[in-house]
Amino acid sequence: MLVCVLVCVLVACDRTALGWPGSEDELARRTRELADYKRAHAVDLGERFVKSLDRERFVARVRASRVLWLGDRHVDRALHAAWREWLAALRSEGVRLAFALEAIGVEDDAAVADHLAGRIDGAELRERLRTRWPGSWLEPGDVDASAYRALIADARRASEPVVGLEPAPRLPLAQRDAAIAARVAALVRAHPDSVLVVVVGHAHLLGEGDVVARSGSGGLIVAPVLNDALRRARDALPLRRDEWFLESDAGVWFPAWLR
Repeated sequence: MLVCVLVCVLVACDRTALGWPGSEDELARRTRELADYKRAHAVDLGERFVKSLDRERFVARVRASRVLWLGDRHVDRALHAAWREWLAALRSEGVRLAFALEAIGVEDDAAVADHLAGRIDGAELRERLRTRWPGSWLEPGDVDASAYRALIADARRASEPVVGLEPAPRLPLAQRDAAIAARVAALVRAHPDSVLVVVVGHAHLLGEGDVVARSGSGGLIVAPVLNDALRRARDALPLRRDEWFLESDAGVWFPAWLR
């Protein structure tokens, strides 16, 4: 039981972990691998903060980029509420957006397209995903499903494309990172006039997963948690009333409210 709890914590209650077959020894091995995976990601977040960004600079930096990587914590309602504020700011300034969501599978793209085009409503979309994939992240459970439904609803109102980031149910971890990187590279080419917003568990972005670099697409990374070095450094910058983000020496952005 303890091993299963540790697995759930390490992957932010990712449903794929709960479906792993094998012995308790196998689960323990995978738990160690995930711990190493998360530690490698944390190291790459940086060691100190170098500047802060207000709303205007945030919009300008995103506008000049091809990809905005929103690192996710799947149960973090405060983070998910902040996403909607950031995305609303971009829309209000005329930034064109397209979305790739971990919350849906590439197999669901046709159903999502039908919903975005008004051919099916939200209830029918959820039914299609639930039927195909009982672990659908649009349903209440181990994730903040309402946040992912809201992202799709907002994109529908703004006439923005939304697609899945990878197959679901999930591939093994190493294959997942390769699939995510390849998918992002293809989507950047497919949407040359938009900023691609990639919503994915934050530990995939850097470290062993390193999907940002592996995609070859660059972009701006927003991470939702600090490592130990950045926790110690977070008060080094003067506090500004208008700051939205703090940028680390590794070029990673963090919501200013993490102070």
